[in-house]
Formats: sequence, structure tokens, C-alpha cells
Amino acid sequence: MARALEQAGAAAFFSATTRSPILPGLAIRSVLEFTDSVADGIPNFLYNVDPADWDRILVTYEGRCQPDLALLAALGPAAQALCLDAPRSWHEWPGRLRRPG
Repeated sequence: MARALEQAGAAAFFSATTRSPILPGLAIRSVLEFTDSVADGIPNFLYNVDPADWDRILVTYEGRCQPDLALLAALGPAAQALCLDAPRSWHEWPGRLRRPG
């Protein structure tokens, strides 16, 4: 998806979630903990994604998994859930996806 966004003229960056807890410090600047998207009750983590740094944050998911609403709330108004099973033209996205500065 990041490659397609960049080909459409956006500056795109990506990150992944993990089930592995890591202590903040050194390279780990921020930690968001949230409920998993498959309802097995295992905590998940997102590292080094400070919502203040981004114009738009796309939280992608597939199939019947749904992103945790608490994660979307923690990421703030820039966050939007996007199902990868529902393709759309990247040219339809208004504005640019970029990191300020």
C-alpha cells in the first residue's frame, strides 16, 4: 500500500503492530497498547507512532478483523481504518499522506 501511495504522489511511511512488549527508551520513543483485532485477548503494541507527527494515519486490516476502537481513539483524528479487502483508487484520497517538516 505504501508503494501505491507513493506512486500516486504521497509521502508514505509504514509500521507494524506486534504482540511483543518492549520497554520504552533508546530507540523506542512511544508505545501504544491495544486489544488484538482477532478477539483472542492478547495485548498488541504499536511503537514509535506519535499521532502528532502525522497528517493521516491509515490503520489497515483484513477480513473480519476490526481495529480496536481504543487504538483509533489513541491515534486521534488523523486515524482512519481501511479494510484491505475493499480496494479503492489511491487517487481518491484527498490531500497528501506525509510527515510534517
